[in-house]
Amino acid sequence: MLFQSNKRENLPAFAEGEALRLTSLIILSVLVILPFIVFGVYNGVDLAYHFQFAETFHQAILSGDFYPGWGANENLGYGSVAVRFYPPLTAFLMAVTRILTGDWHIATVLNLFFYTFLGSLGVYLWAKEFFPPKQAIWAGLIFAVMPYHLSEIYNGFVFGEYAGSAVLPFCFLFITRICRRGNKFDVLGLAVAYAVLILTHLPVTVIGSITFSLYALLILPRGFPFKPFLKLSFAVLLSFLATCAYWLKMVTEMDLLRNTKFRTDHHFDYDYNFLLTSPWFGEKLLWYLNLILITTLVLSIGFYLISYFADKETPPKNLSKVVIIFLFSASMTVFISQPVWMLIPYLREIQFPWRWLSAASVCGSIIAAAGVKSFLEMANDKSPS
Repeated sequence: MLFQSNKRENLPAFAEGEALRLTSLIILSVLVILPFIVFGVYNGVDLAYHFQFAETFHQAILSGDFYPGWGANENLGYGSVAVRFYPPLTAFLMAVTRILTGDWHIATVLNLFFYTFLGSLGVYLWAKEFFPPKQAIWAGLIFAVMPYHLSEIYNGFVFGEYAGSAVLPFCFLFITRICRRGNKFDVLGLAVAYAVLILTHLPVTVIGSITFSLYALLILPRGFPFKPFLKLSFAVLLSFLATCAYWLKMVTEMDLLRNTKFRTDHHFDYDYNFLLTSPWFGEKLLWYLNLILITTLVLSIGFYLISYFADKETPPKNLSKVVIIFLFSASMTVFISQPVWMLIPYLREIQFPWRWLSAASVCGSIIAAAGVKSFLEMANDKSPS
C-alpha cells in the first residue's frame, strides 16, 4: 500500500513536468514563426510554387474534388501535371486550413506553427529513448532553431521539405522502439509516420529511407533479429499500401517528366551542388549553405564532445549510432560522397546534396542534447558566486 501511495504522489509531479516541457516547445515554436505573424510570409524562391499548388487543391476541394489530377490555373492558365507528381499532403492541409480560416496568411501561419511544433515534439520524443525527459527536451528545443531547419522557411521557403523534416524524427522514434521492444503500437506508429513522410516530400523520403535503413541495421539486436526485422518490414509494407493511390500514379506516369527543364539544367544536377567544393562566392551562392553545414557540425559535435569528456556517466545506449547517422548525413553533402550518389538508384533525383542537412539537423539535435547538461554545469561552476 505504501508503494502504491508513493506512486500516486509522483504522478502529478510527472504530469506537471511534462506539461511544462510541452509548453516550452509551444512557446519556442511561436517565437520561430513570429516574424511571419508580424511581417508576413518571406518571399522565398519556392513560395509562389507552393501557394499555386495549394490554390489548386483549394479550388478543387471547393468543387468537390479532394485529389485533383490537373493544375488548371498553373503556367499562366495552360495547366500543369505537377499535382500528379508532387506529394499532396502539405498542399491539401494548407487548402483545408484556408477554407476553415478564410485567409491565406492565417492558414500559412497555422501550418508553419504546426510543422514547427510537430518536428520539435518528434525530436523530443525520440530523445527520450536516450535521455531523461529533463535532458531530452533540449533536443526538441535545439531542433527548432537548427540553422538549416530555419533556413528551409527563412531562405528558400521550401515548405514541403520543412514539413518532411518534421516527420523524420517520428520514423526514427518508432524504429528505435521496434528494435528495442516492438509492440504492435510501435509497428503501427512507424507505418503511419512513414506513410505521412511519403505523402509530404519526396527528396526527404529518399533521404529518410536511406538513413532509416542504415540506422535500423546499426541498432538491430545482435544474433538473430528476425522478429524486429519482420516488424520493420511489415510497417514499411503497410506504409506503401496506405500511400499506393499516390505513388502508383506517379511511377506509372514518369514518362511525362522526360526532357523537362529541371532534368537538363545543370542548376538541378547534384554534381554541381556539393558543399565545401564550389567557389564560395560564385554563381551558385553556396557560401550560405557552406556556413550552415559548418555551424551544424560545430554545434552538434561540439556539444557531444563536451558530454564525452566531461560526463562521468556511461553514454546512453545506441547514442553512438545516432552520431554515425549524423556524420553520414553530413558527409552526403560534400564531394567525398559522390560514389554513393552514383551507386544508389534515384538518389541523384534529390538534385541538391545539401538537402541531407535535414536528416543531419534531426540527428544533430539529439547528440547536441547529450552535452547540454555538462555545458550548463560547467557554466554554473564558472559563474561568480
